[in-house]
Amino acid sequence: MTIPQKITENVTILGTYEFNQYLIKGDDGYIIIEGGISAQTEKLKDQIKNLGVNFHDIHTLVVLHAHFDHIMTFPYIMHEFPWIKLAIPKKAENILKNPRIISKILISDKKVSFNAKEKGLIKDLPQYFDFKDLPFDILLTENDTLFLDEKERIRFLDVPGHSPDGMAAFMENGKVLFVSDAAGVLFDNHPYKPNYFFNMGHYLNSLSKLKDLDAEFLCFGHNGFLKGKERIRVFFDNAILKTKEFSQVILDELKAGRSEDEIASVLTKKFSVGFLKLFPMQDNLRLWKIMVQRSKEYSF
Repeated sequence: MTIPQKITENVTILGTYEFNQYLIKGDDGYIIIEGGISAQTEKLKDQIKNLGVNFHDIHTLVVLHAHFDHIMTFPYIMHEFPWIKLAIPKKAENILKNPRIISKILISDKKVSFNAKEKGLIKDLPQYFDFKDLPFDILLTENDTLFLDEKERIRFLDVPGHSPDGMAAFMENGKVLFVSDAAGVLFDNHPYKPNYFFNMGHYLNSLSKLKDLDAEFLCFGHNGFLKGKERIRVFFDNAILKTKEFSQVILDELKAGRSEDEIASVLTKKFSVGFLKLFPMQDNLRLWKIMVQRSKEYSF
């Protein structure tokens, strides 16, 4: 996939294939949805400049959930361009005010950013700083809107499951749906990867809610986007089916006497592909163990 790439007349995918960001044009300027990792900050700035966009015309940055690999260019952009406002899910406010969580976010970002540089995806790493005083200008809740022009608005929807604070953003007229990680991860030539780290039941409900929007463009936080209403409906149907099958496999393995650690180890080896190779193996192992536990909570 070529990045940057226009998805619609007013939506352009930026960042990298591994960590996607989206530039959206409106009558009063631009917004950016998704924050990526800090190491791609300079790449993002260069992409925006090469598109002929002035940073003075960017007015809002939008976080859809507070995991480190979806927020970390934003502190650097706001530090350099302080007029830009930050919109986050209201449920993420306490998460991003917690010093312990911020410390973990910075550590995780450094690890993945370093690995991205080692793999040649990024040229340089940023000078890290503590963003504990980052302003939260807009706190988003269910059905809040950002107006782009007379005909288009972005509506925000609660879609927990992957995370407790997860939201989606839907351009209602253009039928462009931004889901971040709320719909799992689709890899080329690899099985669908569910990621219900918070709650499997909420995750399945969120998939159904997103499917019912009948989007024509589906924009992920990783690995690009899908185009076409029927293709997207098939994706959601498959995601719901594969999530249930995935959970059942875990339960069957537990009933067969496999330990949680053994199952998590097998899943880590199977799914540590693509951008997940940039994550430390121990971090991936920890996340898969969480998935095993969430499967047990939903089914038992």
